[in-house]
Amino acid sequence: MLATSYHAKLLLWGEHIVIHGAEALATPLPIYSGHWEQQADGDHRRLIPFLNYLQTEGMDKLLDLDGFHKSIEENWVFASDIPGGYGLGSSGALCAAIYDAFALDKIGVDDESRYAELKALLGKMEGYFHGASSGTDPLISYLDQSALLGSSGIRTVDWHIPGSGSEFRFFLLDTGIRRQAGDFIAYFLEKNRQIPFQQQLASTLLPANAAAIQLTLEENYPALMPVFHRISAFQLQDLPGLVPKGFETIWEEGLSGDVFKLKICGAGGGGFILGFTRNFERTRALLPGYSLLLL
Repeated sequence: MLATSYHAKLLLWGEHIVIHGAEALATPLPIYSGHWEQQADGDHRRLIPFLNYLQTEGMDKLLDLDGFHKSIEENWVFASDIPGGYGLGSSGALCAAIYDAFALDKIGVDDESRYAELKALLGKMEGYFHGASSGTDPLISYLDQSALLGSSGIRTVDWHIPGSGSEFRFFLLDTGIRRQAGDFIAYFLEKNRQIPFQQQLASTLLPANAAAIQLTLEENYPALMPVFHRISAFQLQDLPGLVPKGFETIWEEGLSGDVFKLKICGAGGGGFILGFTRNFERTRALLPGYSLLLL
């Protein structure tokens, strides 16, 4: 089995609005990962239902499912610390690991011309866990590179989460709420049937998302702060069902000040909230009692 680690993924921009042709920016999140591990006492057979699903879906032409079955019987498990139900791609990392280990005609990480094909294949695999999947999460885990995804295609970009040398930092706030992404996707789709909401989306959120991606890639973080503010305000005012219950007050606190801003992370509704700050220590002081993870 491969000794590679498969990292979690962080969706910075573009959640939900990709259906409007908006671009999304996703990046690996190395603080969480999974890897293959042989465990004498591990619950290795929990992968059998997934194997059966892959066989039912005809994936035996794309994956060495006999080899996968043999590895299960030899006590190989996917050991992961990526929290489930938090929007960081726990099932995506597993699918990336299975594809990497058992693909019959493996698409290389540098074969950009086949990224769309790879994303669709991985999405079909991940459908076992979500009913339907775009394939973004396992794609990012497999490529282990930041990527722009949109109607114009998929391309990797040379961008990394800013580290200790940067005044502006991203952080995660743990809500302690596990959620099912499908519930909040359905909420967004229902909102999207309303003409006034579509108009607000087109005039506010779509241009803000495009600006956020451009400024992020340029690493122009001072200019990103007011754009983050616009996205945060839109989510609270126009998509309140995506804001985790009980976190509206601190969301508003971020909007009323100039130290930090909050937005949904992935589908929203729970898991982690994504934060952006010009001073993490001041943010920590403003949010006592909350679990914050500096990226």
